[in-house]
Amino acid sequence: MSFGENLRQARRIAGLPQDELAAALDVSRQAVSKWEMDQTCPDVNNLIKLCGLLHVSADELLGTGTGPAPAEGAGGPAAPVPAPDSGALKGAAQLNFMKRVFTMGCVLAAAGAVLAVAGLTGLGISFRKRKNKPNA
Repeated sequence: MSFGENLRQARRIAGLPQDELAAALDVSRQAVSKWEMDQTCPDVNNLIKLCGLLHVSADELLGTGTGPAPAEGAGGPAAPVPAPDSGALKGAAQLNFMKRVFTMGCVLAAAGAVLAVAGLTGLGISFRKRKNKPNA
């Protein structure tokens, strides 16, 4: 199944209408609808929130799991399903955060440079005014 089909199924099982899920994620209902129709995909942060709200793993939503576990019966109890490895998601979220921090650092450095130039220009103007004034 596609991501949109998996999302729709998980949302219905959780008993959440699209508008309530959208409000919990702070997105529009139309965004959730587009996700369910496979027109767009949520960003990594919203994907992590979706997993928590719908009580499913990212593998289940993305459809990247290994498939259903074998049924009990023939060979005894089914093997336990290992916990999904969310290292890739955490790594992507951390990379996104680091990019934002880097961008903010660049913006602050540029603002500091502008303020420094403005301050030095102001000092230069006031120094010239003092230099040109005759002493009393």
